[in-house]
Amino acid sequence: MKLLFWKNTENRRVVRKAPLYRQKRGWVGWLILVGGFSLSVLVLAGLVHFFGSSPYFALKEIELISDSEAYPKEFFQKLAQIPYGKNLFCVNLRQIRENIKRFPWVRDVQVRRKFPQGLVVHVELFEPVALLVVEDAGKEIFYYLSHEGAVFKKLGPEDATDFPRIYGFTKAGLGKFPRYYRAKVNEAFAFLKSFIADGVNAPFKLKGVVYQGIAGITAHVQHESSKIGLKIYFGPHAYPERQKAWGGLVAKMQETRNYFQEIDLNGEDKIFARLQKTEELPSDENGVENMSTTTNSR
Repeated sequence: MKLLFWKNTENRRVVRKAPLYRQKRGWVGWLILVGGFSLSVLVLAGLVHFFGSSPYFALKEIELISDSEAYPKEFFQKLAQIPYGKNLFCVNLRQIRENIKRFPWVRDVQVRRKFPQGLVVHVELFEPVALLVVEDAGKEIFYYLSHEGAVFKKLGPEDATDFPRIYGFTKAGLGKFPRYYRAKVNEAFAFLKSFIADGVNAPFKLKGVVYQGIAGITAHVQHESSKIGLKIYFGPHAYPERQKAWGGLVAKMQETRNYFQEIDLNGEDKIFARLQKTEELPSDENGVENMSTTTNSR
């Protein structure tokens, strides 16, 4: 059975209303429409004028939050160049943020309005954990590295330098191949952080990490109590496994109190080590104080 009912256009009635702006109206209707629009504009303009010029919203108070003990809050308020007395709605929060961000120690700044007459400024600073040493024309330039690996400040004469250092990079290389060498800096920094975080290394203080291209990474450590220095060749890859092998040597050195001078963990199935040349260390059977030993890796 065919439904011819839907084919009959007389059975379908569609009522179409003209848009509001096309509807026919008299002059009274047009007068009401124009009057209502004008009144809305005037009210909006009045509100903007009131909130933008009213002394009730004049900036008077600053709440500054910072985790820094080295720099007082007044220091950051001076950096921010706060426009006291200016209407709160007219204060440029972005400009205040940029003023504070010019200080190299600042990691992040958040600025928000606190009605009716205040601002809240939260300042977060970088915390240095290492130094990046960059060679430039025979000179060494030192930069701070943060927990995230960000290079945030060039060291000045009064800045602290008692941090583990990362060597092996030049200004020319970083400038010519920034992505490649930045990735290598990140690799060396990741190794440095994992080495410090490993509790096995507690008797030794990491002094520096040297990146040597295809030769990989060499770590320089110092025994905390005896101040004996060690050089450890970790090679280019498999750092977690080689750090585990180094942990076994740490336990052995602590037990025997015989400290190595150099350790090569880059071998496939062996560890090569050289004992320190000191008077306190006992000699071997042949009376040789500085000997090379080979120890099977674990």
